Amino acid sequence: MLLESINYLEELPASIEFQSVLEEPYHYHKELELVLVLRGTTSLKVRHSQYKLSEGDLILIDMRDLHQFYNATEDILTVVMHLDAACFSHLYPDIEIMVFTCEECSEAFQDAEYGLKNKVELLKHVLGCIMLETAKEKKNRSYIMEMLERLVHTLVKEFQGFYIENHCFKVSQETAKELDIKRAYQIIKYIGQNYENKISLQEAAEHVYLSPYYVSHLLKRITGLNFQTFVNYIRMEYAEVLLLESNLPLTQVSEFCGFSSPGYFSHFFKEWHKATPAKYKEQFKIKKRKQLKVQEDQAMRILMSRIPSLNSRKADSLAQNMKVNQPDVKEMDQGKNALFQEDRMQKLFPENLPSWQREEYVIEALEYYKKYRWKKIKK
Repeated sequence: MLLESINYLEELPASIEFQSVLEEPYHYHKELELVLVLRGTTSLKVRHSQYKLSEGDLILIDMRDLHQFYNATEDILTVVMHLDAACFSHLYPDIEIMVFTCEECSEAFQDAEYGLKNKVELLKHVLGCIMLETAKEKKNRSYIMEMLERLVHTLVKEFQGFYIENHCFKVSQETAKELDIKRAYQIIKYIGQNYENKISLQEAAEHVYLSPYYVSHLLKRITGLNFQTFVNYIRMEYAEVLLLESNLPLTQVSEFCGFSSPGYFSHFFKEWHKATPAKYKEQFKIKKRKQLKVQEDQAMRILMSRIPSLNSRKADSLAQNMKVNQPDVKEMDQGKNALFQEDRMQKLFPENLPSWQREEYVIEALEYYKKYRWKKIKK
């Protein structure tokens, strides 16, 4: 199973801990993951992208993105937070399909303006504050929840969006209007709900009551991809999970994920992953999780030294810059938005398929993946 479950802090929609992971299996989860490197270096694969992280780097791994840390140095030490964004959907209705980009280790970030780097420092500060609070014997959960809200608010306002150029994700430089972003999400939702079928630009445009010309230019301007390429990229995301989780032949993986032919599926997949689906599956090896025991006291001292604002009397003023003018979260219902379309799942695995093609773990994996990936558009 590629799906990994997360154990949350008691009565909170998040987990946070020090980790010294040398290597881990390729996996995904429904939570956002924020990783701050405190010491050492490590490599990270997120779908088709590769990163090298070193001391001080902060990276955000989006919800349901397949990823894996590997080739870490023996002295690796990180702060890792998992955050259930679904619990903030009452504040940000589209949060479960939002795409966030915070890759401090990327070349695009190195060229970013000072303001963006300052906002990353704010994220580090909040991570540090939460880590310090959770280390206490008597945790102030109201304070932690307040900091989580500020963190989510900052991600939505400052780190939402992406731009794909030369098959690489980059920090979005687009200052799109809020209405355009909402329209883009409607289009993306529609694609996510219908990726296994033939989707035309005309149909997508009619669904959101816009002209095909407008939809085409909107998607290109915000994501960097034209309509058909974006559709196939979504299909490829599902195909990668199905490819690695099952023994289905490539012809059926291609068919189930909506590609016009196995040949086109193979060609498109190779463009992004630099390997054909068959070669990619052949090279895939399930790695065991290898990690070292963390000395909490030492890790805490390193954290304090890496985030100087935690030692300052004015530390809270940094967090105040992210003050959220939203009502408090009074109830945590982590499952209320998990809408799974059973009819689509039945169509994907019809009863007349041979039993060897209907392995339970394959169905379970796709069920989880799809159930948390796309939601029905609210009328």
